[in-house]
Amino acid sequence: MTAFSENRGFRIRKIFPRRDNAAIADLIEESFREFLDPDGKAFIETLRAEAGKGVFSQLWFDSFRTETEGFVCLNAENRIIGLIHLIPIQPPEGRGYLIVNVCVAESYRRQGIAKELLRSAISYARNFAASALYLQLRSGNPAVYQLYASNGFRSVTVRTDWIKEKTDAVDIARSARLRTSCAVPRDCERGEFLRSAALAYPPEFRWNLSWDNRLFEFSRTLRWLKRLLGGGNEFLTVRNDTGRILGWIAFQTTGTYANRVWVVPAAFSAVDGRGELIAAALQRFRSGKPLLINCAASENRGILAEFGFRANHDLIWMRLDLIPDDSSDVLTRLSP
Repeated sequence: MTAFSENRGFRIRKIFPRRDNAAIADLIEESFREFLDPDGKAFIETLRAEAGKGVFSQLWFDSFRTETEGFVCLNAENRIIGLIHLIPIQPPEGRGYLIVNVCVAESYRRQGIAKELLRSAISYARNFAASALYLQLRSGNPAVYQLYASNGFRSVTVRTDWIKEKTDAVDIARSARLRTSCAVPRDCERGEFLRSAALAYPPEFRWNLSWDNRLFEFSRTLRWLKRLLGGGNEFLTVRNDTGRILGWIAFQTTGTYANRVWVVPAAFSAVDGRGELIAAALQRFRSGKPLLINCAASENRGILAEFGFRANHDLIWMRLDLIPDDSSDVLTRLSP
């Protein structure tokens, strides 16, 4: 436990999952109420449900959960008034952590609590030999951006989740007017697909996009085995009415609110086939859940809106590279 403002009685300590889950759920709900999507609401309800479980079930639960790592800030009455969660990740540069759910109770804001929680998270990650810390924040919040930038984080990309709640007859009719055909990808397409996919979904960001290389399979034998095992995922090549490859689309079932659609335009094509790719996906991929497409914030906005997708939010991705340092005062150098 650390004390950073003794006169106000604020203290920061690590999260105790069984003890803290209910209060953490309340604080997240209070802080992010207007932004919570169905997955966020489900996470809050899971925290509350697990808070009431017994010791032995909680020990089993803790062995599988990662979201409960992190720190809380307590006031003089030992009430939780601030939170930062740390999720272990494996980005390309090695072991790291994703920072999520940074929040402070409204009546305690602008008192340096978020800054101290962030410092605790940085110190913790360094102690566990993490190579990098990542976080995401909604665009349009310069004060929060400055907090992270002043502690060494830098912006690395901006990406947008686009959601389509349902596909109706109007969507199907509009999509059908863009004449395309879908086929199983051929092995000779592998190289061009990999180059095109690296542009649409850069490898350094795939760890947080649920990208699974096994979905994009070119081997006939492995595709056959996947169909035998079921699961509902699909991966297809899309061509226009002249037979030219426009790109590739894939459908990925998830255990969350929306199933994912991957759209990879052919980088080598002189034809801009993004509209046709999205139309083909709407015709081919139908399920009882909403569809989600993630792309760079500057891409496909008009096309996706035309097909009834809504921008869920633009997220700024930020990274802090953690360089090993034996100095005992590394945090001072990172702070303004």
